[in-house]
Amino acid sequence: TGGEPMYQFEFACGVLRLCRERGLHTCMETCGAASREKYAQAAALTDLFLFDYKATPAALHRDLTGADSGEILSNLAFLYEIGAKVVLRCPLVPGVNDTPEHLRAIAALSQRYPGLLGVEVMAYHDMGKGKRRQIGLPPSPVTDGIPSADEAVKRGWLAQLRELGCERAILG
Repeated sequence: TGGEPMYQFEFACGVLRLCRERGLHTCMETCGAASREKYAQAAALTDLFLFDYKATPAALHRDLTGADSGEILSNLAFLYEIGAKVVLRCPLVPGVNDTPEHLRAIAALSQRYPGLLGVEVMAYHDMGKGKRRQIGLPPSPVTDGIPSADEAVKRGWLAQLRELGCERAILG
């Protein structure tokens, strides 16, 4: 539904617990910005993590998200080390975070963690612009004026990732 479930930790764990009691598969999409203790608790209730990695270098990550990428990468390592099932999801915005440096970092993570279930490139689309207007929000300072990534751009990202050794990258 959008938003970060770890920001509503007690509620999210309650929902996960109820799902488990009913035999439902549990999945959490997360930006990785919460305490290790919270991830340890959530991992006991979560079958699959869709884990976002948004930008490299750390300064760009902080500028775009307001969060420290060091904590996020530490939580990714923690989930991997405890055997959690993780799909690394990488939102890419043309001209913002689709830099060679970030693509190299994504490929490096895929090699550092070969047991990841996959690496999904989440291509930017501009559908949120209309939604922002509908609810009275101003244009995004990051993406205003950026068109959706076209097929050629998406194929280019995948080709670059594969050249860097990230063989399992797919478009999500």
